[in-house]
Amino acid sequence: MKLSIVTICLNDLKGLKRTLGSLEEQTRSDFEQWVIDGGSTDGTPELLAGYRPAWALGWISERDGGLYDAMNKGLARATGEYVWFLNSGDYCVDGTSVEKILAALEANPGIDILYGRVWYESEFGRRPVGGPVSARDFDAGMPVCHQGVIYRTDLLRRRPYPTDWRLISDWIVTRDLFREGARAQFLDTFLAVYDLGGASADHWSYLREQLRYEKHLPVRLKLLCLSGGRYSLIWLSKRLAFYRLVKTWQHRRIARNWTLA
Repeated sequence: MKLSIVTICLNDLKGLKRTLGSLEEQTRSDFEQWVIDGGSTDGTPELLAGYRPAWALGWISERDGGLYDAMNKGLARATGEYVWFLNSGDYCVDGTSVEKILAALEANPGIDILYGRVWYESEFGRRPVGGPVSARDFDAGMPVCHQGVIYRTDLLRRRPYPTDWRLISDWIVTRDLFREGARAQFLDTFLAVYDLGGASADHWSYLREQLRYEKHLPVRLKLLCLSGGRYSLIWLSKRLAFYRLVKTWQHRRIARNWTLA
Protein backbone atom coordinates (compact mmCIF):
# COMPACT_ATOMS: atom_id res chain seq x y z
CA MET A 1 0.00 0.00 0.00
CA LYS A 2 1.46 3.35 -1.07
CA LEU A 3 -0.79 5.80 0.75
CA SER A 4 -2.70 5.86 4.02
CA ILE A 5 -5.13 8.68 4.77
CA VAL A 6 -5.76 9.37 8.46
CA THR A 7 -8.91 11.27 9.43
CA ILE A 8 -9.40 12.57 12.98
CA CYS A 9 -12.91 13.45 14.13
CA LEU A 10 -15.00 14.13 17.22
CA ASN A 11 -18.74 14.88 17.03
CA ASP A 12 -18.37 16.29 13.53
CA LEU A 13 -20.61 14.01 11.52
CA LYS A 14 -21.32 16.68 8.92
CA GLY A 15 -17.63 17.39 8.41
CA LEU A 16 -16.77 13.68 8.23
CA LYS A 17 -19.41 13.14 5.54
CA ARG A 18 -17.84 15.98 3.56
CA THR A 19 -14.40 14.40 3.84
CA LEU A 20 -15.66 10.94 2.89
CA GLY A 21 -17.68 12.38 0.02
CA SER A 22 -14.56 13.95 -1.49
CA LEU A 23 -12.78 10.59 -1.31
CA GLU A 24 -15.69 8.92 -3.06
CA GLU A 25 -15.05 11.24 -6.04
CA GLN A 26 -11.40 10.19 -6.45
CA THR A 27 -10.24 8.66 -9.71
CA ARG A 28 -8.05 6.19 -7.79
CA SER A 29 -9.12 4.11 -4.82
CA ASP A 30 -5.92 2.14 -4.22
CA PHE A 31 -5.32 3.69 -0.82
CA GLU A 32 -6.41 3.00 2.74
CA GLN A 33 -8.07 5.25 5.27
CA TRP A 34 -8.09 5.16 9.05
CA VAL A 35 -10.77 7.19 10.80
CA ILE A 36 -9.81 7.89 14.40
CA ASP A 37 -12.93 9.01 16.24
CA GLY A 38 -12.65 10.37 19.76
CA GLY A 39 -15.81 8.66 21.01
CA SER A 40 -18.44 10.70 19.17
CA THR A 41 -22.08 10.62 20.24
CA ASP A 42 -23.51 12.23 17.09
CA GLY A 43 -23.93 9.08 15.00
CA THR A 44 -20.36 8.90 13.67
CA PRO A 45 -19.69 5.30 14.87
CA GLU A 46 -22.99 4.17 13.37
CA LEU A 47 -22.11 5.76 10.04
CA LEU A 48 -18.69 4.12 9.96
CA ALA A 49 -20.06 0.72 10.97
CA GLY A 50 -22.25 0.62 7.88
CA TYR A 51 -19.94 2.42 5.47
CA ARG A 52 -18.53 0.36 2.59
CA PRO A 53 -16.29 2.53 0.40
CA ALA A 54 -14.26 1.50 -2.63
CA TRP A 55 -11.03 1.90 -0.64
CA ALA A 56 -9.81 -0.03 2.42
CA LEU A 57 -11.30 1.55 5.55
CA GLY A 58 -10.46 0.98 9.19
CA TRP A 59 -11.76 2.93 12.15
CA ILE A 60 -11.87 3.13 15.93
CA SER A 61 -14.08 5.13 18.26
CA GLU A 62 -12.72 5.72 21.74
CA ARG A 63 -11.68 8.57 23.98
CA ASP A 64 -8.22 9.96 23.36
CA GLY A 65 -5.83 12.52 24.77
CA GLY A 66 -6.50 15.16 22.15
CA LEU A 67 -5.76 15.85 18.51
CA TYR A 68 -2.14 14.72 18.45
CA ASP A 69 -2.80 11.59 20.49
CA ALA A 70 -5.47 10.69 17.93
CA MET A 71 -3.08 11.40 15.06
CA ASN A 72 -0.47 9.14 16.63
CA LYS A 73 -3.11 6.39 16.90
CA GLY A 74 -3.79 6.71 13.19
CA LEU A 75 -0.09 6.76 12.41
CA ALA A 76 0.44 3.56 14.40
CA ARG A 77 -2.27 1.78 12.39
CA ALA A 78 -1.34 3.04 8.92
CA THR A 79 0.10 0.39 6.61
CA GLY A 80 0.87 2.71 3.71
CA GLU A 81 4.40 3.78 2.86
CA TYR A 82 3.20 7.39 3.14
CA VAL A 83 0.56 9.01 5.34
CA TRP A 84 -1.68 12.01 4.67
CA PHE A 85 -3.75 13.62 7.44
CA LEU A 86 -7.11 14.78 6.10
CA ASN A 87 -9.33 15.48 9.09
CA SER A 88 -13.11 15.75 9.30
CA GLY A 89 -14.30 18.87 7.51
CA ASP A 90 -11.23 18.97 5.26
CA TYR A 91 -11.69 17.61 1.77
CA CYS A 92 -9.88 16.90 -1.50
CA VAL A 93 -9.86 19.86 -3.84
CA ASP A 94 -11.21 17.73 -6.69
CA GLY A 95 -11.44 14.13 -7.87
CA THR A 96 -7.77 13.94 -8.90
CA SER A 97 -6.09 14.78 -5.57
CA VAL A 98 -5.20 11.19 -4.67
CA GLU A 99 -4.18 10.44 -8.26
CA LYS A 100 -1.78 13.41 -8.27
CA ILE A 101 -0.30 12.43 -4.91
CA LEU A 102 0.25 8.82 -5.93
CA ALA A 103 1.72 9.83 -9.29
CA ALA A 104 4.17 12.21 -7.56
CA LEU A 105 5.18 9.57 -5.02
CA GLU A 106 5.71 7.01 -7.76
CA ALA A 107 7.76 9.49 -9.80
CA ASN A 108 9.96 10.44 -6.83
CA PRO A 109 10.95 7.22 -5.06
CA GLY A 110 12.80 7.70 -1.83
CA ILE A 111 11.46 11.13 -0.89
CA ASP A 112 10.53 11.73 2.74
CA ILE A 113 7.98 14.52 2.35
CA LEU A 114 5.67 15.54 -0.47
CA TYR A 115 3.88 18.86 -0.02
CA GLY A 116 1.56 20.93 -2.16
CA ARG A 117 -0.86 23.84 -2.06
CA VAL A 118 -4.04 24.04 0.00
CA TRP A 119 -7.07 26.32 -0.01
CA TYR A 120 -7.98 27.90 3.33
CA GLU A 121 -11.76 28.21 3.60
CA SER A 122 -13.54 30.76 5.81
CA GLU A 123 -16.71 32.81 5.83
CA PHE A 124 -15.05 35.16 3.34
CA GLY A 125 -14.29 32.47 0.78
CA ARG A 126 -11.05 30.71 -0.08
CA ARG A 127 -7.44 31.84 -0.21
CA PRO A 128 -4.43 29.87 -1.45
CA VAL A 129 -1.63 28.73 0.84
CA GLY A 130 1.61 27.00 -0.03
CA GLY A 131 4.72 27.15 -2.15
CA PRO A 132 8.31 25.90 -2.12
CA VAL A 133 9.86 26.28 1.36
CA SER A 134 13.16 25.75 3.13
CA ALA A 135 14.03 24.94 6.74
CA ARG A 136 14.49 28.64 7.56
CA ASP A 137 10.86 29.36 6.64
CA PHE A 138 9.74 27.41 9.71
CA ASP A 139 11.38 29.86 12.12
CA ALA A 140 8.31 32.12 12.00
CA GLY A 141 5.70 29.38 12.06
CA MET A 142 4.25 26.72 9.79
CA PRO A 143 4.76 27.90 6.17
CA VAL A 144 2.86 24.94 4.73
CA CYS A 145 -0.58 23.66 5.64
CA HIS A 146 -0.51 20.30 7.41
CA GLN A 147 -3.34 19.07 5.18
CA GLY A 148 -1.03 19.63 2.21
CA VAL A 149 1.83 17.49 3.52
CA ILE A 150 2.34 13.78 2.91
CA TYR A 151 4.98 12.13 5.12
CA ARG A 152 6.94 8.91 4.85
CA THR A 153 5.21 6.79 7.48
CA ASP A 154 8.24 5.15 9.09
CA LEU A 155 10.00 8.52 9.33
CA LEU A 156 7.05 10.00 11.20
CA ARG A 157 6.71 6.96 13.45
CA ARG A 158 10.25 7.50 14.69
CA ARG A 159 9.25 10.97 15.90
CA PRO A 160 5.50 10.92 16.64
CA TYR A 161 3.59 14.11 17.42
CA PRO A 162 4.28 15.44 20.93
CA THR A 163 1.05 15.20 22.89
CA ASP A 164 1.89 17.85 25.49
CA TRP A 165 0.99 20.64 23.06
CA ARG A 166 -2.50 21.50 21.88
CA LEU A 167 -1.73 23.37 18.63
CA ILE A 168 1.88 23.32 17.50
CA SER A 169 3.03 19.70 17.31
CA ASP A 170 2.69 19.51 13.53
CA TRP A 171 4.93 22.61 13.29
CA ILE A 172 7.49 21.06 15.65
CA VAL A 173 7.69 17.77 13.77
CA THR A 174 7.70 19.22 10.27
CA ARG A 175 10.22 21.92 11.17
CA ASP A 176 12.58 19.36 12.69
CA LEU A 177 12.32 17.11 9.64
CA PHE A 178 13.20 19.97 7.30
CA ARG A 179 16.06 21.10 9.56
CA GLU A 180 17.48 17.59 9.65
CA GLY A 181 17.58 17.37 5.87
CA ALA A 182 14.47 15.35 5.02
CA ARG A 183 14.18 14.86 1.26
CA ALA A 184 11.20 17.05 0.42
CA GLN A 185 9.47 17.53 -2.92
CA PHE A 186 7.06 20.38 -3.71
CA LEU A 187 4.03 19.45 -5.80
CA ASP A 188 2.78 22.58 -7.54
CA THR A 189 -0.92 21.84 -7.36
CA PHE A 190 -3.81 22.22 -4.91
CA LEU A 191 -4.51 19.08 -2.92
CA ALA A 192 -7.12 19.93 -0.29
CA VAL A 193 -9.44 22.52 1.21
CA TYR A 194 -8.86 23.25 4.89
CA ASP A 195 -11.62 24.56 7.15
CA LEU A 196 -10.25 27.54 9.09
CA GLY A 197 -12.73 26.92 11.89
CA GLY A 198 -10.27 24.48 13.46
CA ALA A 199 -8.34 24.94 16.69
CA SER A 200 -5.14 26.19 15.04
CA ALA A 201 -7.02 29.31 13.89
CA ASP A 202 -6.59 30.58 17.50
CA HIS A 203 -3.63 32.79 16.60
CA TRP A 204 -2.60 34.05 20.03
CA SER A 205 -2.77 30.63 21.69
CA TYR A 206 -0.69 29.23 18.84
CA LEU A 207 1.95 31.94 19.30
CA ARG A 208 2.03 31.48 23.08
CA GLU A 209 2.73 27.78 22.64
CA GLN A 210 5.49 28.52 20.13
CA LEU A 211 7.15 30.97 22.52
CA ARG A 212 6.98 28.46 25.41
CA TYR A 213 8.48 25.75 23.20
CA GLU A 214 11.21 27.77 21.50
CA LYS A 215 14.33 28.22 23.68
CA HIS A 216 16.54 30.24 21.32
CA LEU A 217 16.17 33.98 21.86
CA PRO A 218 16.75 35.04 18.20
CA VAL A 219 14.01 32.69 17.00
CA ARG A 220 11.66 33.85 19.77
CA LEU A 221 12.23 37.45 18.69
CA LYS A 222 11.56 36.49 15.09
CA LEU A 223 8.30 34.84 16.10
CA LEU A 224 7.30 37.93 18.08
CA CYS A 225 8.15 40.32 15.25
CA LEU A 226 6.66 38.40 12.34
CA SER A 227 3.80 36.35 13.75
CA GLY A 228 3.08 38.67 16.66
CA GLY A 229 3.13 41.70 14.39
CA ARG A 230 0.74 40.09 11.93
CA TYR A 231 -1.66 38.99 14.65
CA SER A 232 -1.58 42.46 16.17
CA LEU A 233 -2.64 43.99 12.86
CA ILE A 234 -5.51 41.47 12.64
CA TRP A 235 -6.58 42.31 16.21
CA LEU A 236 -6.40 46.05 15.54
CA SER A 237 -8.42 45.81 12.34
CA LYS A 238 -11.12 43.91 14.21
CA ARG A 239 -11.18 46.50 16.99
CA LEU A 240 -11.52 49.29 14.45
CA ALA A 241 -14.27 47.37 12.63
CA PHE A 242 -12.67 47.26 9.20
CA TYR A 243 -11.43 43.64 9.31
CA ARG A 244 -14.46 42.34 7.42
CA LEU A 245 -14.03 45.02 4.75
CA VAL A 246 -10.35 44.17 4.28
CA LYS A 247 -10.98 40.41 4.13
CA THR A 248 -13.84 40.80 1.66
CA TRP A 249 -11.63 42.92 -0.62
CA GLN A 250 -8.76 40.46 -0.24
CA HIS A 251 -10.84 37.46 -1.23
CA ARG A 252 -12.39 39.26 -4.18
CA ARG A 253 -8.89 40.06 -5.43
CA ILE A 254 -7.85 36.43 -4.91
CA ALA A 255 -10.88 35.21 -6.85
CA ARG A 256 -9.78 37.30 -9.83
CA ASN A 257 -6.28 35.82 -9.85
CA TRP A 258 -6.77 32.18 -8.84
CA THR A 259 -9.01 29.35 -9.83
CA LEU A 260 -9.99 26.56 -7.43
CA ALA A 261 -8.25 23.77 -9.34
